[in-house]
Amino acid sequence: MNSIPQDLETIVHIGAGEGRELPAYLNSNAKRIVLVEPNPVLAERLRQHARNEARVEVLEVAVSDNPEQNQLREYNLPEASSLYEPSGRRSFYPGLQVHTSHTVKVLAPDSLVAELQLAKGPNLLVVQAPGAEQA
Repeated sequence: MNSIPQDLETIVHIGAGEGRELPAYLNSNAKRIVLVEPNPVLAERLRQHARNEARVEVLEVAVSDNPEQNQLREYNLPEASSLYEPSGRRSFYPGLQVHTSHTVKVLAPDSLVAELQLAKGPNLLVVQAPGAEQA
């Protein structure tokens, strides 16, 4: 992430993964940082990285407009992990295979927004959720 706007109320990062952006978020003046990550192992790592940061919340959920889509597939290419089958990616990565899968809690985008009770004012949304960007 090149630069984070100033005077943010909240940063919401859907698909926070390893949390590579967390140092930049912490260097911002955002009042609240919400990291949304469905992978239980990665969510726990995020909680550990942010354990001393009062501004940071970690939500262990997936975001999708289809709540029945609750199997997170981890692939041998970690950035391809998704709730969705990698239809087009298989042509670019013919060796792409499921490494493991997890049943995860799923929230619809509007339910996530309602749950977060975002403050009025400038907020930043970062979406890194393969297959769920449109939702």
